Amino acid sequence: MRGAALLALVGGGAAIAWLARRSLAQRDATFMTRTAQVNLAEITLAHLALEHSRQEPVLQYARLLLRHHQDAQRSLKNLSRMLGVSLPRRPDSAQQEQSTRLRQLGGQTFDRAFVEAMISGHVRAIAMFEHEAHEGQDPLVRAYARRVLPHLEEHLTLARRLERHLRHAAAAI
Repeated sequence: MRGAALLALVGGGAAIAWLARRSLAQRDATFMTRTAQVNLAEITLAHLALEHSRQEPVLQYARLLLRHHQDAQRSLKNLSRMLGVSLPRRPDSAQQEQSTRLRQLGGQTFDRAFVEAMISGHVRAIAMFEHEAHEGQDPLVRAYARRVLPHLEEHLTLARRLERHLRHAAAAI
């Protein structure tokens, strides 16, 4: 009853946001923070691939990553505003170091290192998203994880396929 009175007093949207902020579990907020960093890192690495690679399959993959992770980040920002979670504006330090290392590579060396980074990064991201999709406490955060997870799985499948392609292309030389 008090909740209904509070909603009537404060106004629907503001009260809902206030209640959501109060009850968001720390692990859901941590998931959102880490997800923002993953999205930002993937966006950065996709831009690097577009600058450093000359192989069309790598470029196509980078464009797909860019589109999907930008969309995922936009959705996450909307969710964070609704739930009152402050998101980071940069990848974490390890992710930044990874992009610095990749930035210094070129040609096939870059392509191989980029694809390896995509495989290992997506394996970790999928585990994180699966955990949140099943164990997360906030239904909106769980729904976000469930909505993005198929894209991450697609990215991993494509990265593994790209790894095989690069290996065969190198063997043919």
